[in-house]
Amino acid sequence: MKKTFVLAALAALAVSRCEIARGESDAVARETMSVRPGGATDLAKAKVRFSPVVFYPGWISREAKGGWRPEPDGSRRWQIPAKDYNDSEHPLADGCTSWSAASDGSVDLSCTIKPLRKATVLAVALVGSLPNDRYAGGTLLADAREVAIPAVAGKTFVFRDKVKALGVRDKKGDLCLTLEFPRETEVLLQDNRTWRGNSFSLRLFLKGGKGDVVPGEVLALSFKVRSPLPIGCETKPCRIEAGKEWIPMEEAFDVDPGSALDFTD
Repeated sequence: MKKTFVLAALAALAVSRCEIARGESDAVARETMSVRPGGATDLAKAKVRFSPVVFYPGWISREAKGGWRPEPDGSRRWQIPAKDYNDSEHPLADGCTSWSAASDGSVDLSCTIKPLRKATVLAVALVGSLPNDRYAGGTLLADAREVAIPAVAGKTFVFRDKVKALGVRDKKGDLCLTLEFPRETEVLLQDNRTWRGNSFSLRLFLKGGKGDVVPGEVLALSFKVRSPLPIGCETKPCRIEAGKEWIPMEEAFDVDPGSALDFTD
């Protein structure tokens, strides 16, 4: 009978989960940032996800795809699909999301897009999704300005301007995250309830306004992410390998004779 390590593996996973739970309870509370496939970046406690998106004419949007396996440094490499989803062999651009943790608990995040062919686009942006149940009734902090995030749906475009610093408070008034840009960057806050959506979109533009992207062009956006809590980064997958202490387990199936699972002659 083929031997497996299922039982021991489950035991190992159980120990790991206990160690993680104990570590989280003993340690200082923190925000957790995860860089996902497609370059998506999640902030767990803030419940915000940023994803690279291209908007084609007609406001047809395409999110980045690929990058299922992180690079050794934790970055993700991905591609922006063509406007025609069926044209999978000719993506619009290559992209990369990378990060570095700072000693003060912040994270420097960078998104780079390199077009592979010429195409007309309406915008290229890193789009953050802010759930209504958390942020409707909150506040957007745009440099020295405070902009109310409407509790009730009204105008579609809540805010659009160039800023060097951007903060978001939830409906309770708690500051959830702050973004600091090295130079003025165009941002847009859109209320998706106009289309019966359940979130606000916070667009950080790499390229705003209608125009062409061309091969050889590099679109880049870098900024610092801060949270009231220190940010811990999770980017590398967890891998479990069998050691000498693992105990092989015989596969055994308790099958009733004559049942549908009884394949004996």
